[in-house]
Amino acid sequence: MPQSEFPCKIAIQKGLCKGGECCGIIPVPKELAKSEEYLAQVKPTEVFEKNDQIYPITEDGLCVFLDRKTRLCAIYSDRPELCRRYGLIEELPCPYIDTRGRIRTPAKIRRTQRQINHSVDSRVKNILERKHKC
Repeated sequence: MPQSEFPCKIAIQKGLCKGGECCGIIPVPKELAKSEEYLAQVKPTEVFEKNDQIYPITEDGLCVFLDRKTRLCAIYSDRPELCRRYGLIEELPCPYIDTRGRIRTPAKIRRTQRQINHSVDSRVKNILERKHKC
């Protein structure tokens, strides 16, 4: 049976993840970015806009809503669907915990990390190519 919350705490408690490692660049609705509720923890170095979304790009490649000291999300209760589904579906895998909530073996962790890195590199390349076409 699918879980409704991903068990990140397991990976953190086991010392596999320091927390927030999965928090990358996410699309943010323009109206949220302009509101007083925009709780960005770091200032983006660049902002890419497409349709009704902005993509705040940070120097470290992590989400603008991730508190760098506590490793907690500043908008956790209102986080985007993309973040809510992380680790629960195959398309958004956690390198440390599988979709059934089980800890991966070291070999599977390395393989999943390579797959994620390849996927992220491809997505960033596509975003940058689209940006230059605009």
